[in-house]
Amino acid sequence: MLNVMTSKKIMVIVVFIFLLMQMEALAGGDWELITELSTKRLAFATAVVEGKIYLIGGTL
Repeated sequence: MLNVMTSKKIMVIVVFIFLLMQMEALAGGDWELITELSTKRLAFATAVVEGKIYLIGGTL
């Protein structure tokens, strides 16, 4: 029973690392600064829609 649980944990870790590597490969393109935020923000949410990154909410 312990070996089954250990192998499942290892499989989850391998899949997680694979997904991180895929995300890194997608983000490897060139970045261009369009505008800077007028105030620094913390704890905001992000979303990507049609290739554009949006920052939502946050605290000043």
